[in-house]
Amino acid sequence: MLRTSKSPRKVALEALAIAQATLPAFSHPNSPHKFTQHQLFALLVLKMHQRQDYRGVVALLEDMPELLEQLELKAIPHFTTLQKASERLLVNAQVQQLLSTTVRRFREKKVPHTGARARTRTSS
Repeated sequence: MLRTSKSPRKVALEALAIAQATLPAFSHPNSPHKFTQHQLFALLVLKMHQRQDYRGVVALLEDMPELLEQLELKAIPHFTTLQKASERLLVNAQVQQLLSTTVRRFREKKVPHTGARARTRTSS
């Protein structure tokens, strides 16, 4: 089922659920455990969906404290944390595909009256 959404909250929460179903919580047993891979993946999806850079995602989180709570983030990650998570996660081709597919599903729209689906781009 395709879900069209412009809501940053809906996109991030759906991405979090997808990550929880497919990725381990942490990349290594000795990782700092400050942020889960699920949370970082959700923020990377949000970054791509909202067409933001890493600092833009951080600013979005600063403006949406309720999203921070819903993602169970105890703190806002520094933009370099997101950048490093992206480099680490996107080395894996399956994670790259998962990220692309997740973002794409929120950008697709139904064509009225036919039931067919078409991709559209929104202007910023």
